[in-house]
Amino acid sequence: MKYGYYTPEPWGTPDWVAYWKEQQRRCKEGYEVGGVRITGHHYFYLNFCMIRLTETDKKKGSASKKVTFPSFWDYDYEYFHILEIARHGATEEQVKKLQLFTKPLFLDGGRHLIVGKARRKGYKTPLFARTPTTR
Repeated sequence: MKYGYYTPEPWGTPDWVAYWKEQQRRCKEGYEVGGVRITGHHYFYLNFCMIRLTETDKKKGSASKKVTFPSFWDYDYEYFHILEIARHGATEEQVKKLQLFTKPLFLDGGRHLIVGKARRKGYKTPLFARTPTTR
């Protein structure tokens, strides 16, 4: 958001290619920092999808929409991990390590996921995936 591009490396250079290969790997395999792992879909959502965020101005009593990257939320962490478990499965030990608030009922994988929620309650859907740009 600050610079309008992901990497300062010129398009097609070895450093540019290495940067995008690493981003692709993280989007497929996930990413871990300080012992906390997010799924590849969650990494993609946080880094390459834009959402319409409602900003409220309490002094003026108004609200406006802003297109930006999503923030890291516990609910998203939970959602993307449960989605991955539904698709690919997990062991009891793996689920315990994730420290999820919701305990998945089926750990065998190969399943779909249904999410129930009220309308207009903050569930953000990505608007589009940003494409790499040069500076």
